[in-house]
Amino acid sequence: MANSNIKRWSVKINDLPPNISTADLTGQLDIAIHRIVIPKQRYFNKCYAYINGFPNEEQANEFTLRWNGMNIYGKRIKCKAHENILTIPSTFHPRRHEQASITDDTKPMNQCDFRVTTDSSSLHSSQNKSFHFSSEADSIQSEQQECHLGIHCAYAFCPWIHPPDWHVCEDGAECNSFDCKASHPEDRKDKCSLGGTCHNDACLLLHPNGRQLRIRGAKCLELESTYVHPSGRPTKCKDGILCDKFNCNRLHPREWDPPDDTNYRNFQSQSSGILKSFRVRMSERESARLPIFRSRTEFCQRLERENLLVVTAETGSGKSTQLPQYAAEYFSDGLVVCTQPRVVAAMSLARRVADEYDGTSEGNSVGYQVGSGNRVQGTNIMFMTDAALIHESQSDPNLSRIRVLIVDEAHERSLNTDIVIGISKLLLKKRPDDFFVVIASATIDPTRFLAFFDRTFDSPLSVLGRVFPVTNEYLPPPKDCTDQNLIELHLIPTILRLFPKHKGNTLVFLHGQREIEHALTLFSRDIPNGCVALPLYGSLSPEEQERVLQFDDENPQQRMVVFLYQCC
Repeated sequence: MANSNIKRWSVKINDLPPNISTADLTGQLDIAIHRIVIPKQRYFNKCYAYINGFPNEEQANEFTLRWNGMNIYGKRIKCKAHENILTIPSTFHPRRHEQASITDDTKPMNQCDFRVTTDSSSLHSSQNKSFHFSSEADSIQSEQQECHLGIHCAYAFCPWIHPPDWHVCEDGAECNSFDCKASHPEDRKDKCSLGGTCHNDACLLLHPNGRQLRIRGAKCLELESTYVHPSGRPTKCKDGILCDKFNCNRLHPREWDPPDDTNYRNFQSQSSGILKSFRVRMSERESARLPIFRSRTEFCQRLERENLLVVTAETGSGKSTQLPQYAAEYFSDGLVVCTQPRVVAAMSLARRVADEYDGTSEGNSVGYQVGSGNRVQGTNIMFMTDAALIHESQSDPNLSRIRVLIVDEAHERSLNTDIVIGISKLLLKKRPDDFFVVIASATIDPTRFLAFFDRTFDSPLSVLGRVFPVTNEYLPPPKDCTDQNLIELHLIPTILRLFPKHKGNTLVFLHGQREIEHALTLFSRDIPNGCVALPLYGSLSPEEQERVLQFDDENPQQRMVVFLYQCC
């Protein structure tokens, strides 16, 4: 007799850990080993498997709903049901046999042989009796089991058994209600911890319905405004009503009455002696004993002679704060610009260098620019993000007002950093007599950068660093801790336990905004007395970043725990 065909279903499992075995999957998915196929031939080194033996689409989808998104050895799997046609030998009769399965682990799914056996114990473990042929009704039955996600299951139409208090949102990942208390899938947007007071118009998290942005947006200059403003709005002036700079573009109280332009020029001429002198700066540098100070003269002379200088300075040498000051003093007839990959770094360095160079806050000799609307002018030194310099080059391709360009943290090799390096190479050819470039980093291979600038015979300036003692203490997570509850069961309890044992502020590095918001919410529930918890990542508004950078100045009696992204 000719063989007959029957439609069966299988589930493909993607994103499996490499070198996983069928025995591993048997233990993880609680399914008989003979139903698992892991192809030996893999495409693009991706590991996947097939679970065979589903008699219909419904039961294949039940399996998919139950296990999709499960974490197996650090990898989150993805399940998808597939239909395949099996060839059944003519000698097969369902009423004469108890069970059947696909067992050839070396063939593709649609070419596997269908094998029949009368020994049910050899095919199924005692724990797996989900799918079998019935000799009475020729139908396929499945035992109803409890959902392994329990009350945390986020699938509204999950067919498995759940606890009585299980409540899931039927809108799933599409739910945009900030106040919804039901369970949702993991790919749903998180709630913004700032809620209706979020200042970031680019924030992609969920906010209350009453949140409104100021109509004037980033152009709003009212310090007392209670509206939510977008990023790019000027920050609060540190001097407040006492600020004496008529062109200060930060926010001031309504009572602020700055001097006019004429009075400001007179004030500048009278107060020039208030800023630090070169002698005072040199005296403080000798006391600080930063490793890079010994190379100050060599740095300035070589930069003037060679136009391009690659500096490899180890961590703790002082390159980011000192090199712009050395260049500003030596090339006093032009502007020194130091680029940084991140906004927070540019703003914090400007504040630190302004204190060292002038003895004041930014706005005199030192300033920064981190966006089209967030700029504090400096007459000698400007710290800029890579993107800000690229934006300026579009209106001034020759960067005519810049005398020295320092590309800091060049090892990061972001797209913007590479563009800045390319611009500097072009300008060195256009302006060979009045443009100087410094490529600085702690970890770069200097030969590759020198080769890019056609300076293969030049040598880099190497500076040793100064490393401070660091104590490492490793605290492994509990045995029952998984990736999903690591923050809740291990990270937050550890911070709360160690907080009273140490002094100063605490930095907690996480993998992104989503984890930061989640950790901030959990920590705020049991926050210690005298502690303030703050987030810090690149998409925060300038006001929110300023809270972190100026925390010690404004809150000397409190301690800060910062949850931040490692690349902010």
